[in-house]
Amino acid sequence: MKTKVKVLVVLAIILGAICIFAPNKVEAKDAPIMSGTVTQEALDNMPNTISVNLKESEFEKVPALIMEQVMAELEKQGVVIGETYSQNSIGSVNVDFEEEKTYTPISDVAWTMSNWNIHSINIKVMIYPTSNSNQVEVTKKIAIEYSNTKSHTEANKSYVANLVKGIDRATVDVYSSPNVPDTAIGIDTVIETLSKRINDASIKLFANGGSGDLEKEVIDYAVFKDDVYYQTITATANIYFVTEDVKVSENITVDGLIDGTNIEVKNKENTEMAVEVSKNGYSKIIGSYELKLTGATSLAKPIDVTFDVGTEYNGQMAYILHKKANGSYERFEKRIQNGKVTITVSELSPFIIAVKEKVQEEKPSTKPTNKEEKDETPPTGTVDMVGYVLATTILAGIGIVASKKILK
Repeated sequence: MKTKVKVLVVLAIILGAICIFAPNKVEAKDAPIMSGTVTQEALDNMPNTISVNLKESEFEKVPALIMEQVMAELEKQGVVIGETYSQNSIGSVNVDFEEEKTYTPISDVAWTMSNWNIHSINIKVMIYPTSNSNQVEVTKKIAIEYSNTKSHTEANKSYVANLVKGIDRATVDVYSSPNVPDTAIGIDTVIETLSKRINDASIKLFANGGSGDLEKEVIDYAVFKDDVYYQTITATANIYFVTEDVKVSENITVDGLIDGTNIEVKNKENTEMAVEVSKNGYSKIIGSYELKLTGATSLAKPIDVTFDVGTEYNGQMAYILHKKANGSYERFEKRIQNGKVTITVSELSPFIIAVKEKVQEEKPSTKPTNKEEKDETPPTGTVDMVGYVLATTILAGIGIVASKKILK
């Protein structure tokens, strides 16, 4: 029995020794196994200045070109690069450095062109292994020279500065459907509006992001002349969401109201306006309304107002009289189609709609419509005196001739 116990003790000691001293062959799945290490030297081998065959106004294409060279240089340094994601706009470029099949350390290769310094790009390579250890970050600043950089002149710089002085810090109203609440739609509208104010085809504007909310977006715009960058301006987009086909009463629909506003409609006769429309030959009143805006003091933009007057007036001309706040009249003459007529107004107040009275149909003529047709209308008692006088004269003449023959 003692012998068996000793054997078991020896076996336990041997097993414990094996567990303690034997190498652990179990691999940690999250342990990064790099085939190469990103070092500052990897980026320092990049040239300090890179010339690109692009105009300065094509600066958004530069990052992709630079990133290709950065990736190639990292590969030369022994870093195995997996899938690469890139974009041609100001932001970040994400790169996956895939070293083993068991994991994928996530890394970022970010670039920035801060304050519209399109002549310089900052490269930053960051490696975050899945074990959250051995984080690596290296940076490199590279100067960019474009094909037309030397075309920059002080004369054009002064010209651009004076030209954009009036639009810097400008505010532009932008209107969009509530179904598309995207402030990016405001950028194109602002550029179009500012370009019209500048009125110089050699000037181009480029947006550089912005900050704000769904009602207001503050955006920086780079100004280029003849594709050469000169300066940056700032403009604010006031974004309004407008509604479509809002039925404000049984027979009135509006387009273009700002979201959150509405129109109150009252049927109200207006003798003064009725007299005014009758002066133009429109004596039949088919609608008289008082329209009042609610939710705001005034319309932010002109709106379309559609009056449903009834299909019985299809094809007729409608005369719409609108009395403005200053007492003057706004007049519209529109043809009624599908029983409706639409006008565009920039303020609301009394409206009156009128058409012309229908002309009574004329009685059919009793005269023949063709020369060969006879008039079958019976006599009305009117004597044809000319015929009788003529006949009497002829008979008298015959009598006189006969009397002379007898005397002879």
